[in-house]
Amino acid sequence: MEDQRSYGRISGFAEAYLLPRTAARARGKHRSLIRGQLQDSSRGEKGPTKASILCDDGPAWQPALIDWICANGGRVGDAVECRTEALNDGKSLRGLMAMRPIEGQRVIAEVPLTCCVSSDESMFLETPLAAAVVETSSEKLKAMPWHSRMAIALLYERRKGPASMFAPWLESLPEPPTLPVDWPEELVRLAGSEELEVMVDEQSVYTAELYMDIQDLFESLPQQLRSQVEFPEEEFRAAHRLVTTRTMRLPLDREPLRAVVPLIDLANHNDKPNCHFQLNDAKDAVQLIYTGEVPLQPPCQLTIDYGVEGGEAECLGKYGFLPPLGESEGHCDDVLGLGELFRLCCGADWRKLDEKSVADLLDRLEAVDSVSGDDECGEARDWLLRWSRRRIRRAFVA
Repeated sequence: MEDQRSYGRISGFAEAYLLPRTAARARGKHRSLIRGQLQDSSRGEKGPTKASILCDDGPAWQPALIDWICANGGRVGDAVECRTEALNDGKSLRGLMAMRPIEGQRVIAEVPLTCCVSSDESMFLETPLAAAVVETSSEKLKAMPWHSRMAIALLYERRKGPASMFAPWLESLPEPPTLPVDWPEELVRLAGSEELEVMVDEQSVYTAELYMDIQDLFESLPQQLRSQVEFPEEEFRAAHRLVTTRTMRLPLDREPLRAVVPLIDLANHNDKPNCHFQLNDAKDAVQLIYTGEVPLQPPCQLTIDYGVEGGEAECLGKYGFLPPLGESEGHCDDVLGLGELFRLCCGADWRKLDEKSVADLLDRLEAVDSVSGDDECGEARDWLLRWSRRRIRRAFVA
């Protein structure tokens, strides 16, 4: 088996865009009689973590999701719930929370592979598109990358709505995250990170190429059949974004299995996590395991390591968030330019930036650069950069 840090979710973008290996990100009030063996009755007696402040009693879809997992042979401990935690500056963060004390290594959730959208070929071959072209384009189907196959499978399941066998989980899915690849080009440049710019270029081109390959399959079909299986690029991109930011890499003796695992996909990242996940081959299930290193005082986030190794630009570029202060050591300056942008924006919502506002920002940035030569201005600029670093974290830290 791999080191525990490598159990962390691996990003679809990490492999899909031939970039460094990484992971994905993520997000309870229900007691089910069939959770049985996973009830957590231990008490954390020393070194408890600081309790979180919660904003809600859990999402409305949570009871149905947990019942569905359990009805399919899974287990969810009574301590585990999806809740929203209050953060600084009025922000909030949805994630898996420990709602009862937990101490000592233990399985706190177990999700059968039958509940997962995975890279297993059989699930993809049952999709309308694959079934329509399998006889004439079998080689093209085999050549399709795993993340495209998973995105297509997810897309068709979402189209089924309540009729999908995955309906309780589909209800829990958020909107696809906004990433720097969605930003205006000028805004990406202002971030001041060459790594981020390269990542954005590769993501944009590669996703377009993926859909072009799918279009070739559509065009090989008779018009009537094509109209029944065809989907627009925007719908594919949304499903692909969900897959690439939520997929877990599960080590096997053969090629690793990739899967989006319901409930566990709500766990947030920490480079010093209190949980890890693994595939239990005997049970054909993915287990979330509390490491037992730190007793938890509820409510407290249950976190995993996404395996992010490329610093803040990689984290922002592939998942749309930055790690908390203290993480990604050695990469502390790679997105300071984006912090400078936020200082100039005075907290403006970058998603609403238009061409004129971007042009104004460029002019203001040039004005700042023109007066940063002498020592006094340089010291002030350094202070502003440190301050803007806090601003960027308020905007993006998950």
